[in-house]
Amino acid sequence: MNWDRFLKEEVTTPAGRRWLESAGDWANNKIEAFNLSEVLPFVVVWVEDEGAMIDPRNIVGTDHARYNQGMTWLQFLGGGKRIKTKLDVLETKPEYYDDPELHATDLEKWILFEIGGKLYVTVGNHRSVVAKFRAHEENVTAQ
Repeated sequence: MNWDRFLKEEVTTPAGRRWLESAGDWANNKIEAFNLSEVLPFVVVWVEDEGAMIDPRNIVGTDHARYNQGMTWLQFLGGGKRIKTKLDVLETKPEYYDDPELHATDLEKWILFEIGGKLYVTVGNHRSVVAKFRAHEENVTAQ
C-alpha cells in the first residue's frame, strides 16, 4: 500500500494535515505491542493514580491488536478505525482532548500503564494518538 498517498487522501482536518507535514521521525516508529497479562508476573509495585499527569510523547504502545502489529503512529493517524471522526471532534470540540479524563464516562476512562518511563494504552487509543501528535507539535510535556 502507498501509505503517503493514502494518508494525504484520508487525513483532511487542518490539525491532521499539519501533523502529516510536520511530524518528526518519531511518527514513523512502530506502535509497540503491550500485553498486561505478560507483564503482571513481573510487577513489583502497582500504583493507581486517577488524574495523573503524563507526558504524551512517552506513549509508545498499546494492547490493541489492530494497532500494535506493525502500524506506525502516522499510519494510525490516517488508518485507525474511527480516527477520522476523532480528528473532526478535535476541530469542533478541542476541550475533549485538552483533558480526556474530564469528558470521559466510567466506560471510557483513559487507561495507560507506565513501565520504565514508557506509557502503554489499554483504553483510549485515539485520545493517545491525538495527545501524542499535539504534544510534539505544541511541545507539551504534561497532560
